[in-house]
Amino acid sequence: MVMTNVVAFLFGISRIKWDSPPAWAAEWDSNSLVTSQPTQADEQAPAPRVGVATQPAPSPASAVTERQDRMKRLVSRLAR
Repeated sequence: MVMTNVVAFLFGISRIKWDSPPAWAAEWDSNSLVTSQPTQADEQAPAPRVGVATQPAPSPASAVTERQDRMKRLVSRLAR
């Protein structure tokens, strides 16, 4: 608890004008950094994908062969 007070003092918490605090130190109702936890209904609904380009995940076999190829190139560079 002491270190929390030290860090707060070093960051200037004692100089904050609490009549009009900065946005990050405002009350929860007006603080833009405070968000609510998703409810179960939000978790079940699929999130809309707008403009998201995804690539399929590489199969484990192709990842292994890519790694082996990379290792061969590295070994050939080191052998020069």
